[in-house]
Amino acid sequence: MTPKIFSKIKQNTFFVSTSIYGLSGIVNSLIPFVLLPVLTRVLSPAEYGVFLIYILLVNGLVPFTGLIISRSIVRNFIDQDKVDISSYVSSCFLLSTISTLLVFGIITLSSSTLSELFSFPENWLWAPVIASYGQTYLAVSLGLLQMNNKPILYGLTRIGHSLLLAAFTIYFVLYLDWNWEGAVFGHVLAMTFFIPAALYVLSLTKYIKLNVSYEYAIQAVKYGAPLIPHLIGTVVITMIDRIFISHFIGMEASGIYGSGYQISLILFLLITSFNQAFTPWLFPRIKAGKEKTKLKIVKVTYAYFIILMAFAFMLSLISAPFIRIYLDEAYFAAIEVIPWLLCSFVLHGMYIMFGNFLYYSKNTGILSIATLIAAIINILLNWILIPLNGIVGAAQASILAFFFAFIFTWYFSTKKVKMPWFSFYKRI
Repeated sequence: MTPKIFSKIKQNTFFVSTSIYGLSGIVNSLIPFVLLPVLTRVLSPAEYGVFLIYILLVNGLVPFTGLIISRSIVRNFIDQDKVDISSYVSSCFLLSTISTLLVFGIITLSSSTLSELFSFPENWLWAPVIASYGQTYLAVSLGLLQMNNKPILYGLTRIGHSLLLAAFTIYFVLYLDWNWEGAVFGHVLAMTFFIPAALYVLSLTKYIKLNVSYEYAIQAVKYGAPLIPHLIGTVVITMIDRIFISHFIGMEASGIYGSGYQISLILFLLITSFNQAFTPWLFPRIKAGKEKTKLKIVKVTYAYFIILMAFAFMLSLISAPFIRIYLDEAYFAAIEVIPWLLCSFVLHGMYIMFGNFLYYSKNTGILSIATLIAAIINILLNWILIPLNGIVGAAQASILAFFFAFIFTWYFSTKKVKMPWFSFYKRI
């Protein structure tokens, strides 16, 4: 009986891929997670808050320096019979380089205003630009490995990058005692190192060549441009709360909230691991258009939602004793915000799931509309709820914003990609 079960599991590529992505994601996330108690004991909440503002800036700049080329490459990968993928990747990288130079020039000219707006040192504003550019190369490399169904290489790449980041962080923060500057510089160095490494590996695998296409570049812009508001909106919903917290309460409160957010990211690990396996499994099956396959997609989606909610509930139960053991006493106030953050992550995961169907149908503009409206809701609610409820108010704002994004995305995905969402139970 047991050999037969293992044989069936081996044959189920989706299960195997999800397991490998999940395992690599756990190991990858454990590395910064292990660093968290180190950073929270070396850095004060205010210093840790500055580092989190830097991470916010990196994520906020990625849509502009990267122009969402990784998503465009992943989507066109399944159309290789029509697209020269190596030329497409090369054209996208050139596009990203030009865009990064423009962004760097704009930030240099407006550095004083941006420094005051984000409470981030003016002489360090170059750092998030460079890091966001490197993050684009990492995203493209991981996307190609994902679409090639290479979960082991995908995991090794992610883990190797995180180990490098951890090593730099320990060296600059603990050994050289550079405080938050060491954490920022270590992150920039790790992202910069990945640019030549990615180019070398992609050239060996024939995914880049000295042949760029104006047509492909325009195609990538047409696909990615509508997604820029979507990613900006996502960054606003997930990270702008720290700006509001530092404004209304102070940088120390922002650091405490950020530590709780990092703990809650354990749930987002499940979300990203599942999605990494689900996307290459989903797209060809939608394209096949078989009714039986559609039914299976619906069942997998609903099962995933149930597991997501159960896991969030479990994490909320153990979060308080865990934080008291794991973090410095200065960060104990994060306990009250974690259940709220976990709830927002559940809705975020459900929203991402239905977003996959819009990516497939190339209706990326709908995603941008949903996320922008949700971002506006989030900004307004942060402005109202943080003065009333403190750091908990920021998490409450995220819950309501992601709830809207989920409902909006779900509604339009059902219109663009027909699935038996409400009739699957009749066929069980």
